[in-house]
Amino acid sequence: MRLLAVIPAYNEAASIQRVVADTIPFVDTVLVVDDGSRDDTATLARQAGAQVHAQPRNMGKGAALQAGMDYCLEHGFDVAVTLDADGQHEPRSIPDLAEPIRSGRADMSVGSRKQQMSTHMPFIRRFTNRFMSWMLGLVAGQPMEDTQSGYRAISAPVLRGVRVSSSHFEAESEFLLKAARLGFRIAWIPIATIYGGRPSHIHPIHDTARFFRMMWNVLRAPSA
Repeated sequence: MRLLAVIPAYNEAASIQRVVADTIPFVDTVLVVDDGSRDDTATLARQAGAQVHAQPRNMGKGAALQAGMDYCLEHGFDVAVTLDADGQHEPRSIPDLAEPIRSGRADMSVGSRKQQMSTHMPFIRRFTNRFMSWMLGLVAGQPMEDTQSGYRAISAPVLRGVRVSSSHFEAESEFLLKAARLGFRIAWIPIATIYGGRPSHIHPIHDTARFFRMMWNVLRAPSA
C-alpha cells in the first residue's frame, strides 16, 4: 500500500523542514502543496526531501488539499495522508491512521482530538469544533467526533468519489459530509495534538458562515 503525505502550507518556513523530515519515514512520498507562500516554504520543503506543488496564488486550504488529492490519484498512490504544516500533528501516528484502511475495516480515517479537547485545546477551537461536529453529525446521519481535524488517511476510492468545492477550512467538513452520504466507512483514531501557542487560523464568524453555506450547498445538490 503506497502512502502519499499531503501537507498544505502557507508561509510555514519556521516549521516545514521539521514536519517533512519527521513525516518521511512513515510514507512513500511527501508532497507539500505551497499555497502561494511569500516566504521560503517551498525551498525549505524541497531541501528537507519533499516534492512541492506550487499553487499559482494563495487559494485557500481547501484548494490546496484538493490539489494534493489530485496528485495522489494521478501518481497511483493508494492512500493520501493529510497533515498540517505547523507541527501540531505527530507523524508517528501515520501508521495508526493507515491501519483501518490497510485492514479493510474503513475507507478513510480521521485523527480525533476528542479525548484531549477539554484540557489541551484552546477554548475557541474547542467550542467551534464541537459545534460544527455536532451539526455535521446531524446532517450526515452518523456521529462525527472531530470534523475540523486535518490529520486524515483517505483511500483512493474515496478520493475518486469525493471532490470538494470549498476553498477554505470548511472544505474538510465538506469532504466528510460527502463521504458519509456516499456510504464510505469512516474510522476515528485518537491522536495527540501539539499546540504551540499559535492563534487559530479559523475565524469564528466568517468560517462558521462558510460552514453553514457549505452544508446548504451540499444538501441541495442532487448527489454528494
